Amino acid sequence: MSASGSQSGGAGAMLPAVAFAAITVAATFAILNPQDATGEVGLVFAPWASEAEVHQAVIRAGGRIAGPGRWSNAIVAYVPDPAFHARIRQEGAWFALAASAICAPPRILG
Repeated sequence: MSASGSQSGGAGAMLPAVAFAAITVAATFAILNPQDATGEVGLVFAPWASEAEVHQAVIRAGGRIAGPGRWSNAIVAYVPDPAFHARIRQEGAWFALAASAICAPPRILG
């Protein structure tokens, strides 16, 4: 009996779980990512971005700083027009979220 005969499924058994995880992540970002929203949105930059770099990027893209995020690489900004989203991505933002996603205090479930 070979060693491979004792395994059932192998890597193929993981495929449904990996596909489900990928679809879940994509759906979450589609729901939370306000691509053309104006007003207050949360912006997330690379983890190594400093608070000063994030502030400068928002200002260069034509936005206004509305408040801090939970982390130094996240900020709540006022978006004046839908084209801001393209400009802020050029400045290094990874994605935009609903502002409450990065500025609300964490909830303890229990």
